[in-house]
Amino acid sequence: MVQNHSQFPAEDEVLLLPCSYFEVIDSIKQGNELRIIHIKQIEPPVTLIQPPFTTFPKKQVDPNVHSTVEAVASGLSKLKVATKSNEQNMALLSTPMRGTDAALTLRARWSQNGITVAGGNGKGGGLNQLSSPHGLYVDEDETVYVADSGNHRVVAWPADAPSGQVVAGGNKEGSGLNQLQFPSDVIVDRATNSLLICDAGNCRVVKWTRLGGTHGELVLSKIICRGLTMDDRGFLYVSDGCKREVRRFKVDGSQGTLMAGGNGQGHGLGQFNDIDFIFVDRDHSVYGSDDSGRRVMKWMEGANVGQVVAGGDGYGSDAKRLSNPNGVVVDGMGTVYVADGWNHRIVRWPRDASEGSVVVSRGDKGNTGGQLNTHVGLSFDRHGNLYVVNQADDRVEKFELLSP
Repeated sequence: MVQNHSQFPAEDEVLLLPCSYFEVIDSIKQGNELRIIHIKQIEPPVTLIQPPFTTFPKKQVDPNVHSTVEAVASGLSKLKVATKSNEQNMALLSTPMRGTDAALTLRARWSQNGITVAGGNGKGGGLNQLSSPHGLYVDEDETVYVADSGNHRVVAWPADAPSGQVVAGGNKEGSGLNQLQFPSDVIVDRATNSLLICDAGNCRVVKWTRLGGTHGELVLSKIICRGLTMDDRGFLYVSDGCKREVRRFKVDGSQGTLMAGGNGQGHGLGQFNDIDFIFVDRDHSVYGSDDSGRRVMKWMEGANVGQVVAGGDGYGSDAKRLSNPNGVVVDGMGTVYVADGWNHRIVRWPRDASEGSVVVSRGDKGNTGGQLNTHVGLSFDRHGNLYVVNQADDRVEKFELLSP
């Protein structure tokens, strides 16, 4: 039917119905202004409008086709309104947490001069200061949330703001629900407009509303939480530094499922020697930084063992080695980016590569823009800019994407 009206009658073509919804699986650049997009039809995460119809007549055209076409036009008009109102939410749902919408290539370049976006005014407890920050989260409006570990609080720094505001904790070190103790990581759960926090010193995960809450509520207890993230289905993933494992939970902390590790401490492919930061991609594979194992591991959903995707060749600073890897993020092509802590750099490891390349810093630590000093947390924003926590310098740096 489509071929009869196509300019390419020799090709098999598919007619996409209004209100169809697809997930982008991959994007492959073939040349200038040409990409092959691999998509999969899925159920939309939010209801837009009901399709005007679901099948086309195979033989005779219905005499009321004009009214049907008018219904389609009306539906498309509604679809535009619904898409506009839900566009941001759907984009955020399809982009992995701490990932990016930018289509990055292996030639992508970032500025080597970092911009301080949080802290940078010496170690301290002032609203313009941080103390041994650890994990971070960058919201869609580029507000940076920082697990300000030494100050036992989480602070939010709006874009270009000279100081932050306390959004969780900040009531001295303690175990009350209005307190935190050495928080190690933080993310935003948009579905509930709340913060989920690794309260490491209290061996728990807590949730604080973003609507001016004065205390949190318990999500998980008796867990040495190091890092956490969420997937597009709303599941919560938590790394346990004691059990050397990553578990997946419902957002209320129920139904814990082992996703990676859990086979004791070690260097085997079924183990983590240590586990800190984690990342979950669109396929729900789990990436974990094994800092004392000098490697980053990837565990596909349902796998019993993982695979080394960066490092794993012992301690060192050459292209094959990592030294105390921490924050890890992955782009849409499967390229892994690692905050290589003791080497004071961010490195990029392409899929199936045996070595990486430096994308930020020359490996010499320091406290000026372009130098990194014992950095830990790592994140993209939706534009492809990189954010890294410089723990020893008590600041968060932003490295702008120059070319994708």
